[in-house]
Formats: sequence, C-alpha cells, structure tokens
Amino acid sequence: MKAVDYLKEKARMCEENTCYDCRLTFGDWDRKSPCLDTERDKSEQAVTIVEKWAKENHVKTYLSVLLEKFPNTKLEDKCPNLCPDDIFGITTEPKECCEMKCIDCWNREYKEEIWIA
Repeated sequence: MKAVDYLKEKARMCEENTCYDCRLTFGDWDRKSPCLDTERDKSEQAVTIVEKWAKENHVKTYLSVLLEKFPNTKLEDKCPNLCPDDIFGITTEPKECCEMKCIDCWNREYKEEIWIA
C-alpha cells in the first residue's frame, strides 16, 4: 500500500470508527496504545490492519449506492443515463459538471447527509 493510500484509508477508518473500536489502538498486543505509537513501533502491522480494513469496508460511491437500491438499473458504458444530482440532490456547479466525465461524477465518494430536525 502506498503511503498516500494508507493515509487516506486510515483517515476514512478514523471517520467511521471510534478509537475504542480501532485495531490500531487495540491490536493483538497486551497494551492500549495510541495509533501513532502503533504506527511508530509496529509499522508493518499498522499497514496490514489498515489494508485489511479498507478491503472489508469499500468506499461507497453514488453509483454503488444507486445499484444497491436499484440493482436492475440500466448502464451504458458502466454509467446510468441519469445525473446523480437528479437522484441524490447533490449540488454540482454547472462548470464543474461540464469539466467532469459522468462516470467520474458517479464514482465520487458518497457522503450521506444526516438531517437533524
């Protein structure tokens, strides 16, 4: 795993878990250790833990969420003939949309909005 990929996946792992649930903090060793100590003292194990977590917790994309809910969606060149904004209400600036291929837009990371009333 490249260093940049490790950092991105670790950041995603931290967003989705608490330190108390984290294998970098509570590994197979006897002590509770902050993840920075684990990275320093057991670098290979830290990379293995993050790689394993990333494989088990794929990034959700707008396309994967659509296909999860509507598995029979017709795709042309691996892309629905719809705009994600029409379905998910994401606001994409027109200039940004024109500069981006549709498949790249569909493959952006899905961010679930949490509304609190």
